[in-house]
Amino acid sequence: PVSDDDQIDVTIMGARSPWFGFFFFVTEHMGGIWATAAAQALICAWIVYLLWRAAAPGAPEWSYLALMAGLTAGSTLPFFTTFIMPDVFAGVAAVGFVLLTVFRDRLGWLEKAGVFGVLAFAYVVHTSHMLTAIAAVIPAVIVLLLLKAPRCQVFTGVALCIAAMAVSVLAAKAYDKAFEMRTGHALHRPPFLMARVLADGPGRDYLHKVCKGPDNPYVLCRSINAPLTKSDDILWEESAKLGAFNALKSPDLQLRMEAEEWAFVKGTVLNDPWGQFTASMGNWIDQFT
Repeated sequence: PVSDDDQIDVTIMGARSPWFGFFFFVTEHMGGIWATAAAQALICAWIVYLLWRAAAPGAPEWSYLALMAGLTAGSTLPFFTTFIMPDVFAGVAAVGFVLLTVFRDRLGWLEKAGVFGVLAFAYVVHTSHMLTAIAAVIPAVIVLLLLKAPRCQVFTGVALCIAAMAVSVLAAKAYDKAFEMRTGHALHRPPFLMARVLADGPGRDYLHKVCKGPDNPYVLCRSINAPLTKSDDILWEESAKLGAFNALKSPDLQLRMEAEEWAFVKGTVLNDPWGQFTASMGNWIDQFT
C-alpha cells in the first residue's frame, strides 16, 4: 500500500493489474489472505464443475469429486489457487474458452454470463493470459472444424471470447487513463521481452554487435559488461555488475530503456531468428515438462 499517488513507481506498475489488486483487496479484507485463496479455489472448482457436467452429462456425482481429488493430488492446481498472484487464471481462461466454443448449448444463460465474466477477468488480470488465448484460438478452431463441430457454435463461442478480451482491454485502458488524468503520469511496464531475449542468449549476441562504437543505440549498452544471463537479475538487480533495468537508478533512463524494448527485440530476432526460435522452444519444453 502507498500513502499517495506519488509513491507509485510509474516505471513498473503498468505491469501489475489494478483489477487483480481490487480482487485481492476485497477478499483479503473479508477474511485475510486465505479468503483470497478460497475465492480462487472456488472459481476453479466451479469452472471445472461446469466442464465436467457439460462434457459428461450422464456421469454420477461422485466422479466430479474423484476428478477434483485427482487434480488436487496430481497437479499444480492446489499450489496456484493458494498463490496470491493471477497465474491460476490462465487455466481458468482455457477452460472457459472450451466451454463457450464446444459446450455452450449445454450451459444455462446465467452460466454463460458467469463464464464470460470469468473470462474477461482472467484476461484483464494478466496480459499473458490473453496472449496465450490468442495464440490458441486459430489451431483450436482448425481442430474443431476438422472434428466436424457445428460452425455456428464454434464461431459464436470465439466471438464471445474476443468480446471478453475487448472488455478486459477497455477495463485496463480505463484505469490507465484515470491514473494519468489524476496524476499527469502514464503507467509503464518493465522491459520483460528485452530481458527474455537477453537471458536466452541471442539478445546478448546482438547487444555486443551493436554496442561496439561510440554511438551506442540503446541505453542497455551501459550494461554490456554485466552477465545478463538471468531475467530476474537483468530486471531487478540494483548492482550495475549484475543487472540492467534497476541498475540504472534513474527513472528517466528506465523509461528510455522501456521505449527501446521493441526495437531491441526486433533487432535481436532479425539478427538471429533461428537462435531465438530454438531458445524459445527450449523455454517452452522446460515449462511443459
